[in-house]
Amino acid sequence: MQERRRYKRLVTEGMGIQCRMQFHTNVSLLNISPSGASIALDRRLTMGEEYTLHVECQDSSILLKGVIVWEKIVGSKKNEKGEVVPIYEAGIRFDNVITEKGLEIIDFIEKNLAPQRFKSRLRGVRVDVANRNTTVITDYHKSYYVLKISEGGMLLETDEPYNIDERYTMELKLLERDGSIRFTGRVASIIEMPDRRPPRYETGIEIVDIGEEDRERLKEFIDYIERINQTD
Repeated sequence: MQERRRYKRLVTEGMGIQCRMQFHTNVSLLNISPSGASIALDRRLTMGEEYTLHVECQDSSILLKGVIVWEKIVGSKKNEKGEVVPIYEAGIRFDNVITEKGLEIIDFIEKNLAPQRFKSRLRGVRVDVANRNTTVITDYHKSYYVLKISEGGMLLETDEPYNIDERYTMELKLLERDGSIRFTGRVASIIEMPDRRPPRYETGIEIVDIGEEDRERLKEFIDYIERINQTD
C-alpha cells in the first residue's frame, strides 16, 4: 500500500514529550465576594493551579485571576454526546484583594451581581449570583503525551474523545530545550485505545495554523528527535 502521508511521522512514545491543549470553558458563577468565588462546571480543575475568570454581565465585564482552593463532585448530567459526565463545584481565591483590583471587584459586584436593594458596602460579604451573566475560564488547559510527531501534526494520548474538526490553541513543550511552540491544531481522528480503564484515546492533531518562526523551530525539533532515534 502506498504511503499517503505528506510528512514522515516519528515515534516519540516514552520520551516524555508533552503538548498542552487550551480551552475556553463556560462555568456557572454561584457566588462571589472581593476575596473569591464559587463556580460550577463539567470539567475538573487542578487544586493549587491559577485560572482566569472572565465575567460578563450586561455591558460590563471583568477579568479575575485566582487559585483553586477546593473542589467537589455535586452531581452529573448528559453532555452533547449523550454521555453522563460529573458536575463539579470549585472555590477560587482571588489574588489581588487588597489592591485597586479588589476595589474594582467590589464595584463590579455592586453594579451588576448584587440584588437591587443591596445597600451594604461589600467588604467580606459573599453575594449569591442569581441574575443572568456569562462566565468563562479563559486559560483552562490539559497536557498530553505525544506518541508520534511530524511537521504536519502529531498523535496524542488523551483522556477524552474530542470532536472531529474541533480546533484548539496548543503548545508543544520542547524536549531538553527552553521555550515551546504554539500553534492551532485541528482534531483529525479519534481512536479508543483497547483494554484501557479508564478509557484513553489516540487523538490525531493536524497543525492548521503556525507562525513561520515556530514552524522552523518545529522542523529543527523533529530533526533533533530523528537524530536521537538513529543513535538508539
